[in-house]
Amino acid sequence: MVNAFREAQHDAIRWKPDPDRPDEIQFDATERFSIPLVFAILIGEICYNLRGALDYLVYELAFLDSGKIVEGTQFIIEDKQKVFAFRQKERLNGLNSTHIAAIEALQPYRGCDWTKALRDISNPDKHRRLTFNQGVFDLQVFANADRLRFLNLPGRISSAKHPITGQKMHMQTNLMLEIQLSDGTPVIETLKKIQAEVARTLDAFKPDFEGR
Repeated sequence: MVNAFREAQHDAIRWKPDPDRPDEIQFDATERFSIPLVFAILIGEICYNLRGALDYLVYELAFLDSGKIVEGTQFIIEDKQKVFAFRQKERLNGLNSTHIAAIEALQPYRGCDWTKALRDISNPDKHRRLTFNQGVFDLQVFANADRLRFLNLPGRISSAKHPITGQKMHMQTNLMLEIQLSDGTPVIETLKKIQAEVARTLDAFKPDFEGR
C-alpha cells in the first residue's frame, strides 16, 4: 500500500520545457495527497495483534505455572520498576518468579526499546485516537537529452518536445517516500523490528511448554 501511494505521488509530478527560458524546465508538483487514513488503521491493527500475542503468552504461562486458568493476566509494559512491581501482582498473577523476571527484562526501564515502541503506538490507538503518521519525500531529478545515459539511474523516464528547437528532451525522476510515526521514526522499519522481537520472545518461551 505504501508503494501504491508512492506511485500515485509520482504520477502527480509534471514537467515541461520553459518556452520563455529555453535552458530551464518548469516543474509542477503542486498536487498533494493526504496520507490515507487506512495507514493509521492498519498500524493500529498490526500493533494490537502483536501485543495480543504477548498477552496470550502471559495467559498460557500463568496456566502452565499455576495449573489453573487465571483471569486478568496481561503482558505489562512499564517505564518504572515500582509500577511494574505493583501491577505484576494482578497482571502476572500465577507466573513463577523465573517467568516474571523474564518479562521484567523486556521492560522499557530495563532498556528494552521495542516494547516501549509497541506500547506507545498501541495505547493511544486503543483508547483515544488513531496513530498519527506523516510522510517525508525526496525527489531526485536527472536531466539529459541522451536517454541511454539514464540506464544506471533509478526512477522513471519521461519525454517532452522542446518548444523552440523541437528536439525531444528526456527527464528522469525518482521519488522516495517514507511513512513515519509522529516522533519521526519510520513506520515500516519500526513495525518489522517489533514483529521480529515478538516472534523471538515467543520462541524463547517455547522450551517451557515442551512436553506439557
